[in-house]
Amino acid sequence: MKAVPVLVAVLNTNGGTFYEEIGAEQRIVESCDSLSIGAAVENMLLRATELGVGSLWIANTCFAYNELVQEIGTKDQLTGVVALGYGDEAPAPRPRKAWDDVVEYRS
Repeated sequence: MKAVPVLVAVLNTNGGTFYEEIGAEQRIVESCDSLSIGAAVENMLLRATELGVGSLWIANTCFAYNELVQEIGTKDQLTGVVALGYGDEAPAPRPRKAWDDVVEYRS
């Protein structure tokens, strides 16, 4: 039996559509929520990897935002989707940039 992939909609229950005007205080709340949500998703991805489950964090849901929230049936802010499943292949790790190319030290 082939495993069926799972899609997890990641919602910010304190946020609304990205297309509405909001005040500075609500913008701060959304920003703080986004940081927390990002950390939670990263933990989901790390745990999935530990369990041998493939994962993909789809953060660019803004390109079909209205259609996705309508399909999901939510008024909460859709911040992304996480796809979980078992891959048909095991690709080699992608090349990484050198540490010195991504870290800057200042004194």
